[in-house]
Amino acid sequence: GPPLYLAELSPQQRQQAWENGLRLARGVNTLILDHHLLRYKAGLRWLDRLASATGRRVLCAADFMDHPRCLLEAHRVQLYKEMPVPEGWHEAYANGKADTSSFRVYTGTHERKFHNLTMPMSGIILE
Repeated sequence: GPPLYLAELSPQQRQQAWENGLRLARGVNTLILDHHLLRYKAGLRWLDRLASATGRRVLCAADFMDHPRCLLEAHRVQLYKEMPVPEGWHEAYANGKADTSSFRVYTGTHERKFHNLTMPMSGIILE
């Protein structure tokens, strides 16, 4: 999705992103937009507005996988305050010596089963 969270985007760039979204959504039955678009809370409204404007299924990845929407990037500052990352955790994780279990308990996702989905990673899935 477009990086609409960036303050330096001009009104023209925002309009172009909207027009691109309209064009993409109208060209497929289901459009999955995620990543940059959901780095801010208003991204969900943009996504839902695009679905309404086109009458198509416009989803984020969580919607597609039937999981709750969880905007971690949009809440990053708050999450780091509530659950600070211990010194050295990233390196330990990279080396297989730490995991995300405490975060999964914190978010209530520790009991959720994640499906091994096989799908193209091009960003757009055509039905």
